[in-house]
Amino acid sequence: MLPDPVGVPSQGLPDVSDLNYFTPTTSWLEARVKKIGLVAAALEGSLAGEPVQGKLISERYGSGLSVLTSHPSFTPSGADALLDRLRSFV
Repeated sequence: MLPDPVGVPSQGLPDVSDLNYFTPTTSWLEARVKKIGLVAAALEGSLAGEPVQGKLISERYGSGLSVLTSHPSFTPSGADALLDRLRSFV
């Protein structure tokens, strides 16, 4: 069991029996890994100055990656850390 989240009172959390669960299938997991790979490749290309081509999960997501390096809060080390984390899943 996970610890109660900080800042959320225990009485504010739903009872475990009220939660919905599902068992992911192999195809579901494969699709998620494929999407993570697409995002990692698009992020890598964006960091190299390449525009994101076409729809990436959603058009908004792809267009956001295209302008990532010009955002005021962008840091190369943060982008590299994200890229490393994404690659750890594929």
